Amino acid sequence: MTLRVVTPVEPPLDRPRDSASVQVVAKILGCDDSEVRRLVVNGSLEGFTLGKRAIRIFLDSVSAYQVRQSRPVTAAAAPAIQRRAVTHAAHEAATRRLREAGFLD
Repeated sequence: MTLRVVTPVEPPLDRPRDSASVQVVAKILGCDDSEVRRLVVNGSLEGFTLGKRAIRIFLDSVSAYQVRQSRPVTAAAAPAIQRRAVTHAAHEAATRRLREAGFLD
């Protein structure tokens, strides 16, 4: 499997960017290692290689990916739960039936 590693084209920062291993990023995203590698190959996550096989992923690209993948919850998407109001008479009737059946003292 050939990995294409994306290198940022940004001016150098004052300090190096924080990075994590494929396994750590997989735990953060709640997915498999192979999925993280696929995200690096298709450019969704930025990373670099250490040696021949080790891949490190920049943590700021992980958080940016999470923001891109999140969907805001709108009022239309999450309707309010409407409960029926229980009247005192209905409650009394239900309690009476439960007492008659022997469920209540």
